[in-house]
Amino acid sequence: MLARTLLALAVATCLFAAPAGAATILPIGGFQSATDGIALGPDGNLWVSETAGNVVRLSPAGQVLNRYTGTGTGQLSAGPGGRVWLADTAGDKFVWFDATAPEPTAHNVPTGFPCGPVAITDGGDGRMYFSLPVDAAICGDSRVGSMSADGTGIDTRTQRGTVYDLVAVGGKLYAPDADGDVVRRLGPGSALTVEAQITLPSGAGAGAVTSDGQNVFVALGNLGRVARFPVDQNLGSAPVLTPPPNTLTTPIGAAITSTGQVYVTGRGSGNVARVAADGTFGFSALGGEPATATNGPDEDLYVTDRGNARVVRVVSTAPRVTGTVGASDGGLLNTTVDPRGNETTVVVDYGTTAALGKSTAPVTVPAGVGGVPLTFTLPADFVGAGFARVRATNAEGTATTGNASVSRQPPPAPPTVPKLGAKITFKWAFTGTRTRLTKVEVTKLVGGETVKVSCSGKGCPFKKAKTYKNVKQGTRKLTTLFPRKVKLAKGAKVTVTVTKAGSTGTKTTLTVRGRKQKPKLATGTA
Repeated sequence: MLARTLLALAVATCLFAAPAGAATILPIGGFQSATDGIALGPDGNLWVSETAGNVVRLSPAGQVLNRYTGTGTGQLSAGPGGRVWLADTAGDKFVWFDATAPEPTAHNVPTGFPCGPVAITDGGDGRMYFSLPVDAAICGDSRVGSMSADGTGIDTRTQRGTVYDLVAVGGKLYAPDADGDVVRRLGPGSALTVEAQITLPSGAGAGAVTSDGQNVFVALGNLGRVARFPVDQNLGSAPVLTPPPNTLTTPIGAAITSTGQVYVTGRGSGNVARVAADGTFGFSALGGEPATATNGPDEDLYVTDRGNARVVRVVSTAPRVTGTVGASDGGLLNTTVDPRGNETTVVVDYGTTAALGKSTAPVTVPAGVGGVPLTFTLPADFVGAGFARVRATNAEGTATTGNASVSRQPPPAPPTVPKLGAKITFKWAFTGTRTRLTKVEVTKLVGGETVKVSCSGKGCPFKKAKTYKNVKQGTRKLTTLFPRKVKLAKGAKVTVTVTKAGSTGTKTTLTVRGRKQKPKLATGTA
């Protein structure tokens, strides 16, 4: 019986996959022994069988909610009526759990057969289907059978092959025959009529099987390959997909996630392989002995480990973007991006219309699981009211939000500073080679200004600037600073500056030129 149980477990977990590119691998502990079967229950939790003979009810986040000690071990499947079913191979019985009850409990269903069931699946027609493969003389012939949703009305049929896994799709049942190297399509109901038979390579060791609704995928445990054929194929051979040498050994588990990713587990190679639509393979190393797999409620893959007391969560999907909100001013956009297992590039598309048209520089979010808050400040070319959206891309796809309203007010204009109306006047005369100032004055003063006079160069009557504060309204005469005897040489400069707080001042500089040349005047602000 033990040999039969181990063989059944080894073959039944034959298909499992890993993401095409990168993936984030999250081990989940809390188990008392290595893990075997796994299924997503109608309660949204994962149900896992331990090789020590226990069943664990596990939240998707990895919390052990219940442990049912001594119930058995083997494959698990959700079923009608809010139940989860266990095919207890060693115990020669079925066990069902009322998974949606406030406190789920275990219920035994003896089979009366000399050997226990291995495969179990919901047929989608109100019946549960199972297999009784033979590996000892006491077991009689290999059988495939069914029973009502409550475990009554058990009926079986021979000549359906040595079956370690079953999948129901489109109202049909697909049963790989590990000894006969074929896959049989069976009609529903207790008769289990053989409707079609697809040939597999000789000695393939067909075990785990899954379907995406269009194709059937079968793990060929002895060959390290995967067969794939359309669900409506009736005759002929199944095309075989071959990974690179030594990359997938002893595949024993198969599953398809809710996003359509096809996975196969390699118990011997310690990895999970994802089968792409073009038949190529991608791999993620898990270590241990990856066994059966199931899709979780969050698009992730959950894998049991026949070599360790754990379940492994494999995360590799398109990114998710949530909580995108534009700030009412400042050109800011706040968002949260979950990279979902792969390095993710994030940009913001923006514009003054819903058509957007411009994009920010990319930001990289490292591979991982969980929301990463981000704040984007739109470039300076965005001014006014408009729209922005977040676009996140990784190896698995792109997630784009709808448009969020954003705005940025134009920068305020600089304050207008009044300009003083004061007018600075110079008059001059020539004496020999020098220049004499005959008039220096400031007119149109409004009162309160500061007038400063400076002189530099040969002939200046003073070296330190003269400053007059809070001058009166009208005219300020400065000619007395330059008596008749003062004669300025070439290059001398006289500057008069008028300033007042809160206003733009004015200044004029007179530069003496050569013999009887008109001085140069330069006027500017101060």
